[in-house]
Amino acid sequence: MASATIAKGVPPRAGSGVQSLPCAFLFDDPEKPGQWKPIVPDTTISTTLVKHAPSNSAAYLGFRLSFLRHKDDKAFCLYGAHYDAGDASHLGITCKLPADGYDLGCLPLDKEKELIDIAPDGATFYLVTVKLHKDRDMIVSGFGLPFSGNDIFVDACVNRDEPIQSIIKLTDLLQKQEFTLLAIATTGYLDNFFDMSKMNQEPFHYGYGNHHDWNLRRYKRQVPRSRGDLFQPKIAYEDLNQRDTAITQMHVQDVVDYDAALKEIANLPEWPHLRAARRALRGDRQQVTLYISLPSDGSEEDDTVAWEAVHIAGYSELIEGLNLKHQIPVELIQPVDEDDSDISLSEHTCHEEAEKDSKRLQMSMVCYSGIMGEKKRIDAVTRLGDSEVWPIVVSDDPLAGFKKSLFNTLLMGQGLWDTFKAFQPRLPKFGLPMFDLFKDDRSDFRHYFRNLHLGLGFISSPPGTGKSHMAALITIMLCSGASIRRVYVSAPSNVATDNILKRIDSISTSIVSKLILAGTPARHLVLVRGYNIFTEMDACAGMLCNESPGRLKSPWQMERSLCWWTLRVLGSRAVPPLTPNDSPEIWNLHQEVTRAKGDYHRFSRHVSLARSPGEGSVDAKSLEPLMNLVVRCANVVATTPAISAGKIYQDFNNNQAKAVVFDEAGAMFRSDGLVVFGNTPRPMVAVGDDRQFAPVLVTALEMLNRKEGQDGMRRKTRGNDDFPTNRFADDAEISWLTWFAHLGWPVLHLSTQHRMAVGQFDLSLETVYPDLKPYFSYDPSCLVRNFPIGLQVEHYLSTKYNLPTSNTKLEPVFFNCDNCPCRNPVDYVPSYLKHERPQHSNRGASCGASRLNPRANDCVAKVLVKMIKELSLSPRDIAVLTPYRINMRSLQKRFHDEPLLRHITCSTIEGFQGGEAEVVVLVLCVDRKTGPGFIAEPRRLNVAVTGQKSSLLIFGDISTIYLLIPIKGMAS
Repeated sequence: MASATIAKGVPPRAGSGVQSLPCAFLFDDPEKPGQWKPIVPDTTISTTLVKHAPSNSAAYLGFRLSFLRHKDDKAFCLYGAHYDAGDASHLGITCKLPADGYDLGCLPLDKEKELIDIAPDGATFYLVTVKLHKDRDMIVSGFGLPFSGNDIFVDACVNRDEPIQSIIKLTDLLQKQEFTLLAIATTGYLDNFFDMSKMNQEPFHYGYGNHHDWNLRRYKRQVPRSRGDLFQPKIAYEDLNQRDTAITQMHVQDVVDYDAALKEIANLPEWPHLRAARRALRGDRQQVTLYISLPSDGSEEDDTVAWEAVHIAGYSELIEGLNLKHQIPVELIQPVDEDDSDISLSEHTCHEEAEKDSKRLQMSMVCYSGIMGEKKRIDAVTRLGDSEVWPIVVSDDPLAGFKKSLFNTLLMGQGLWDTFKAFQPRLPKFGLPMFDLFKDDRSDFRHYFRNLHLGLGFISSPPGTGKSHMAALITIMLCSGASIRRVYVSAPSNVATDNILKRIDSISTSIVSKLILAGTPARHLVLVRGYNIFTEMDACAGMLCNESPGRLKSPWQMERSLCWWTLRVLGSRAVPPLTPNDSPEIWNLHQEVTRAKGDYHRFSRHVSLARSPGEGSVDAKSLEPLMNLVVRCANVVATTPAISAGKIYQDFNNNQAKAVVFDEAGAMFRSDGLVVFGNTPRPMVAVGDDRQFAPVLVTALEMLNRKEGQDGMRRKTRGNDDFPTNRFADDAEISWLTWFAHLGWPVLHLSTQHRMAVGQFDLSLETVYPDLKPYFSYDPSCLVRNFPIGLQVEHYLSTKYNLPTSNTKLEPVFFNCDNCPCRNPVDYVPSYLKHERPQHSNRGASCGASRLNPRANDCVAKVLVKMIKELSLSPRDIAVLTPYRINMRSLQKRFHDEPLLRHITCSTIEGFQGGEAEVVVLVLCVDRKTGPGFIAEPRRLNVAVTGQKSSLLIFGDISTIYLLIPIKGMAS
């Protein structure tokens, strides 16, 4: 297999902090020969000499010009260039001197009495001269990025290239070959500062070559011989090859060892192969097919039958007490009314006993790696360097080729200096129309969206502040504009994609209905929720044959699906009929198809079945041409990035969608964003929250050589022959949203809470968003009187547990679960599940054993049963969250035993991101012995306590809470 040979690859290059020395540029004064004219550092413009060795980059000596930005924390923010840096108050333009390509001189100014008087004790003024060698240029980073100056003078220097302090233009300064600077330093300091002999100035190469197109054969040679320690993620790359290496290898190394292990699983039943099989089964209750080999009866008929089964990957009483070391448990589903339903299977209490049974049947299970989804990501990254414009829909723009080159350069993270020298560009701008915004957000929205550089806009805001509402409105605005009309919408998960399309549908339906009622001509938008095309065709064919879609693979839903729209076009009675108030394109298609004239005659059979379902059959594949026509009528197509690469949706995106909207972009891989967006800019808005979960790789914490008794997760101490499976795993922390934020794009912040009752967001405000406190407010709709369920719950708990109440707030309540020990499942959980592999990476957070707390779960059930009975609450208004999947399964089993609790949503914290409920119950599971574990990781904690509208109930051991969380009270 790929991981059998361990050979060390290029080691990471350690970095060091930035050393800086204030200085001033000196220029000859043409009016006064022999005298200097300095650019004097002040509060808005500063200059420094810099010396830096970034990790995995060449060390450099140079200087930096810093320009003070207009800072409006309430409206928008600009971030530093490091992936985990906070907001940046200055635009920094760094000029790196070419290694061994310059001469440097340093002369103390002893004779300048007036200068010596202002120097610190022991310090001296030095005249520093720099002269570049012939045909050598500085490497300039940070130039050409979006900038709004603190005042009109600074803004003019950067954006209009007017002379800095009336001395020299910025672009002229950056192209000079000789510089004179004035610096203040103590004796001997400058010699040490300018000494680069101990710093590595050679360009850094990751060691994966220059070819990054998808090639599994190359990967299986390349990855094993390039093992080594983790590479630190970064935003600014030295060249395009570095960037493409990091972004592609992050995904390649997530699958290459897995694919190899899966293919060899029958030959080497070792841990990596079991791990690969578990990954291929994709979690708990995943349906699989088992092929059972029957004893041959001598006939030529196939003696293999197929039974459906589900993978048991969580807590279940079915596997309690079983020794499941190196075993994969499944639950068989015996066929009904089938010839093979009478097959008798032997039962044994352990694997050893089964091996002694000579009559036992052999079973086989086919596992698919599904790694071709990674190919789509790799193709999207390599497409950045293609000569062809993608999407084609923007190719009519005479600047399309230039914009493509500009975009590719920007994503390297060094700015646009080289492009400027060749073309002297200015970033094109794009504005959006505005209507139906939240009142408090209108001015900020106008300020931000009136001038979008390259048409790219970004919103990063806390839960409940209306970012998805704004994304939906922006989508409708774009569809309403004559120049756009068609938009592609995408989100990283099916749940998030469903949510954003439902929001768009709700708002657009409301707007159109009001316009129609007022007598204004308006048409409903065609909003298509796209799923796998084969799923869509099978569902539609089944409906035409009067068959229910049945148990289609999750996450398919009927409403707004491509199947749903196709049935409407065919005139099926199973879906709402189309009317003249619908989009003209879809209405006209409906008229043409039902008339069955000309080219549309080929759909006459489908029309007949739509009107009289069940009177015949239809080939599902025959629906594809019609579905293609339906998609062409869409105003909005919404899919996950993976589905967007399917031909029917890709054609819409490539040929028709003139804008893109991303929701939950803070949880989306950079490569997934590129799959949808392409290599050439078009109007794009991405919304999300960079303080909730980032994207995650399966190999995020995985060590290559997991040994028996170990958990396979990364540790600070490990053997020299063991390496992380994925050297680029931490690059996943940089999402589609945070990538652009740290590239230098301004990010709009929303600071008004619209969803939660007053008091419900305070916990997150204190612990996760303290920087928003000066600007944060609750919308009037959040007054407690507007949350009857929250008031009911508060009154009930206050009466029952004697808790204080407030007339103006609904606050979280903590239930201290006394004497409820947290358990590490041992006897009844498969060995490969004894350690929780979180769905999201946590740099710095430990990832230990999976946890289970039956007593705490029982407390939760008892409290909820009494509360639901007393208040007549709907279980569908309640969501129960817990950090561990095994504890979630335990809760589900406990709730199943209580009729009142069966319809409560029960989820892991990761699985609930983007969800909401009236009442959220958080079951921490941990206790004082285990400590808080990864529940204390800020992103996880943030998701856990921001999904509620009116009530948050937390169950846990109070002694594990050391984060100083403000809670209303404690009920034991």
